[in-house]
Amino acid sequence: MSAAGEPQGPVVTAGIAAPTGEGGSTGTVPGDVDRRLKAAADIAAAEAACGPLLSRSVYSDGQFLTADDFGAEQDWHRSRLEWVLRRLVRPGRLSGLGVTAGKDAAGTLCLFVEPGVAVDDRGRLVIAVGRAELKPAPSPGTPSPAAVRLGLKDGRFSIPVSDPHHYGMDGPRAWTLSLSFREEAEAAAEHRVKQVPAFALRADPGAVPAQAVALARVVITATARTPQPELSATVEPAAPAGVDPSVLPAIGALEGHLAADRITGTLRSEQIPALPLGKFDGSLDAARVTGTLRPEQIPALPLGKFDGSLDATRIAGTLKPEQIPDLPVTKIVGLGPMPSGAVPDDLKRRLALLERRVYPQVLLAIPLGRFAHANHIAAYEFGAADMSVAAIFRTTTSGTLVSSKSTEGGSSTRAGWLLTVGNGGVLKFATDSGFTFSQVVTGPTAARDGQIHGIVAVRRGGALEVFLDGTRLSTFAGGAGSTMTLSGTNRLVIGSCDQDPEPNRHFDGGIREVSLWKRALDVAEIAALLGEPPSSSAAGLVGLWGVGDNPLEDRTAFRNTMTCDPMLPWA
Repeated sequence: MSAAGEPQGPVVTAGIAAPTGEGGSTGTVPGDVDRRLKAAADIAAAEAACGPLLSRSVYSDGQFLTADDFGAEQDWHRSRLEWVLRRLVRPGRLSGLGVTAGKDAAGTLCLFVEPGVAVDDRGRLVIAVGRAELKPAPSPGTPSPAAVRLGLKDGRFSIPVSDPHHYGMDGPRAWTLSLSFREEAEAAAEHRVKQVPAFALRADPGAVPAQAVALARVVITATARTPQPELSATVEPAAPAGVDPSVLPAIGALEGHLAADRITGTLRSEQIPALPLGKFDGSLDAARVTGTLRPEQIPALPLGKFDGSLDATRIAGTLKPEQIPDLPVTKIVGLGPMPSGAVPDDLKRRLALLERRVYPQVLLAIPLGRFAHANHIAAYEFGAADMSVAAIFRTTTSGTLVSSKSTEGGSSTRAGWLLTVGNGGVLKFATDSGFTFSQVVTGPTAARDGQIHGIVAVRRGGALEVFLDGTRLSTFAGGAGSTMTLSGTNRLVIGSCDQDPEPNRHFDGGIREVSLWKRALDVAEIAALLGEPPSSSAAGLVGLWGVGDNPLEDRTAFRNTMTCDPMLPWA
């Protein structure tokens, strides 16, 4: 040791040795070596930030290798993939892992999870395709139970959720289902590990732990029955994995086409190029634009290319006429009085006709807690075929417009559907087979602004669609995502629904011209409903109420008149 207590010998930094002075003390470092030392320090800092990315094993003939060498080789490959995924992809489901709720063969309420792949916040691929583990939620005041092994049955994982601590008789109970990376040693093969990821249910609201991927939010509801409560569950899928918007190119780096239907997340205004219509594939979701746009960033787009709404308060400067899309007034936010010619003539004609027909005195008034209903008939059993339901309405609150669904499940006779208005004007069209459900919900709309609106919900080839004022809305799918067989025998209800857990149950407002169809209406027919009610003998029409002097009378040949006690008045 030197007098200063430092070890003698060359000074080594990042693998470069500096010369030492006489007698073992550190000498002056020449300029060239000093520069090399600084460069090496920079490399060392980069290696620390990037982990083993920059350190790769190199082999030679006759080299003696240990387990550490092979482990380092695997770490190098894995860390590179994880580094890329961690910086480019938001955690979430990559493939499969859809979650539905239903009862198994024994009648136990379960969550069914498809096999699939997710990516966590460390960039690791979480693969659930054969075996998995379940970390059950503990009962209050008890230690955490042991993990349960899960395997695929009928091509999916089955997670029971019928224990008493999963539900409460005082109201619905919410949970978050997540999936975490986990590996374990292979019992049949020494020196091998296999991924056996772990599912977990955690009380909601609550943060999903770091490195866990949220799959779905589950709400379990119990209805008092003897000898056991009747359980049901609704599932809201969590957001899937997606490209981080911060890595999308800015305007100067974008060439060729912009596939607008492949953009997820929120774009900053500087990331949106000025593109003509011919450069756009898909649609431009104006609801996902943040910041203020310059006019040259706004393409000339027809109505069919826009989802969401166009917020005119975020447009800077003056638009040229060819940059103003063909949008109905309900799609434009922040505009003052509309100048002459700003609204397409056809739309002005249809809206004026709608206003003249039903505003302000000729809607069927449905006060909160009151509703009209009709008995079930065989014509309302749609099976797996197409169907449509339409109505003219006005409201400022949430509620169910039209429905045919009971609380009970577990039987195809309890299958049904419902059409609701929720908070923010969000519209929901749900179908239920009696065992599971499939639904779509829209983003916020103007449905609760107290004005007259026309709504049409359509099942077309198994896909669910929602139209408001003649415009098809963008929707988010939930539930099983497959075609539900609608063969239930529930009554038909206007202004409410018989499904107790539905949060937007009782309607408060006015409804007219409710029509039920045993086929999918096309776009022209949907637009025509804004101008006049359908003919009572129209093809596929199985119910038409709210037309003529008696609003409860069914104007079709089925004559399935609704009842209400006391009689609902005209508004």
